[in-house]
Amino acid sequence: MIKKQNLLMAIPAVAVVALVIASFARRPGPIGPTEEASSPAQAKAKAQARRPYPTPGTTREWKRPPKPVRPNPAPAGQVNRAMKEARLRSTFNNYRTAVATGNSAIQKALRPILISNREASIRMAQESLAKASRPNDRDIANRTLTSLRDNR
Repeated sequence: MIKKQNLLMAIPAVAVVALVIASFARRPGPIGPTEEASSPAQAKAKAQARRPYPTPGTTREWKRPPKPVRPNPAPAGQVNRAMKEARLRSTFNNYRTAVATGNSAIQKALRPILISNREASIRMAQESLAKASRPNDRDIANRTLTSLRDNR
């Protein structure tokens, strides 16, 4: 009687044979050349008819796509201002979250950074208050604005 282990080892071999048969069954034409072309021009015409896409040397010439146009980099001063604004906005968002959650340790750590640029921080707090649509958001934005206006 055939052992169970031998049967299990035969399963991958049978699968490989089935895949090979399936791949040859799906081929559109014969594997090797079946008829000889009478001239090189006929051979080239047949080769072009089989190509699904244009390649160099065919009737439709292949062209390299144009290089993308990249904008010139911004001046260094403008980049520095944008970086400062992004850092301040990130700090403000963290401070606003600390105010919302009542985390006084983070508030004390972030407040000096925001106070060093008080005008921009207050402007961000006013924008946050203007964008708040729900009463809870307005309350958080108002508390943030009030805490930034305090001089303690």
